[in-house]
Amino acid sequence: MMKNKNRIKVPTNKNMYDLNTKTTDKKNPYIYFMMRPLSFLVAKLFIKLNISANFTTGCSLLLGIISFYFLQDGNHLSFIYASICILFSELFDFVDGNIARFKNRKTYFGKFYDGLTDDYINSLKFVFMGIGLSGLYSIAGVIISLMMFFVRYTEMRFNYVMMIKQSKSSLDKNIKSDNDRSSNRYPKQLLKTIIILPSRIISSTSTISFIILSLFHLSNIWFITFASLVSIESLFRIIMINYNAFKRFDIKYN
Repeated sequence: MMKNKNRIKVPTNKNMYDLNTKTTDKKNPYIYFMMRPLSFLVAKLFIKLNISANFTTGCSLLLGIISFYFLQDGNHLSFIYASICILFSELFDFVDGNIARFKNRKTYFGKFYDGLTDDYINSLKFVFMGIGLSGLYSIAGVIISLMMFFVRYTEMRFNYVMMIKQSKSSLDKNIKSDNDRSSNRYPKQLLKTIIILPSRIISSTSTISFIILSLFHLSNIWFITFASLVSIESLFRIIMINYNAFKRFDIKYN
């Protein structure tokens, strides 16, 4: 009995993973077959060194900031260094969750901090890369970044009103529940597919393709391709959010 109590918990893939995370990862082969297995190896090392999940998230943010410096420099080698920093930043983004799950220290602050780091790095890298490529790329980088922030703000506003609606619906019987309008969540399956497709392409290939194209002096091709995909995704995401808002919030409240 005493032996079981004093037994040290050893980090394994199983106790750093949960069903929800695994289900989400399976939708993206790049994450499931490459990033997640690599993150397990790094997480085991970090746990042995007693490095916390929040510290790992901080390292991810720091690597993102360092990548911004290299991106704005604009030369061939700088883009390669930036792509490597982004790759490790992305890897640490998976490592912090593994550590939190293993130590059973999943917190709302960690979730907030982790998501904020992702949004900052993914949005601002276009600004700094645009500066590095100069000319019209600089303007395009700012526009893409603003679009991404605008989408995030629209989503947050939608979620805020949804939270108010749900709290009032428990008191006001005149407000229909979300289940009553479940059929109106998405405008059409086609629109949903149009939103998801560029998003999957971006998340599955952006970092690896950036490294490869940077090696062949084709960073501008990467910028044009992924800026276009992000623009399409952002545009249709805004359409979807506004459509859902109209369908779900066009009701009176006291």
